[in-house]
Amino acid sequence: FKDSRSPSSPEADLSKSNAAPKLDKESRAANDEKMFNQFSELLAWRKKSGANIKAFLDEYNDGWTALAHAAAHGSVKTVGQLLLHGADPNLCVTEYKQSPLQLASIVCPECVRLLLTHGAEIDHRDSLGQSAISVAVHSANEEILEILLQYKPNLSFTRYGGISLIDIALFQHKTDKCLRLLLEAGLDVPSDILHNVHIAKKGFPK
Repeated sequence: FKDSRSPSSPEADLSKSNAAPKLDKESRAANDEKMFNQFSELLAWRKKSGANIKAFLDEYNDGWTALAHAAAHGSVKTVGQLLLHGADPNLCVTEYKQSPLQLASIVCPECVRLLLTHGAEIDHRDSLGQSAISVAVHSANEEILEILLQYKPNLSFTRYGGISLIDIALFQHKTDKCLRLLLEAGLDVPSDILHNVHIAKKGFPK
């Protein structure tokens, strides 16, 4: 499960370093099917040889578990298959301690749902202080942000360098909807900052 996309420095952003390549729907489905078939063959071979399946699912290859690898690539079928076989949703990538949920929160709403329903820790923070919610905001992924907010994540933390969620949202500002979702979920924003945000003109208190 070797992956060559690990960040080159601690300052590298998770959403830049580990995001799966942007593919059209057909290509993504083909890649999902290919990865699913590969893991299915590996699981079948391990079972036939009498190997410990749980140990196989939790073992690392160049610092990555099979689940982390599948989540980073948005392979819905593979993530579902591995979770059903008992893969631990909270085993992190060795370097920077990134969780499968964080990796999925860049690219794959369906993977995010699967991981959360199988016990993924919503507020896990990697060695840079990032969480799934901050990754989703950084990626300006509204659909994933909506899913994560249903699980009541911590909105008041700061990541590496003292950067808060509102800082990330304002810096990205690709869509007002991310800001609106965070405010509706209870994100506390100083009024002087909110006053200067375009979204403040759409009904939120100044």
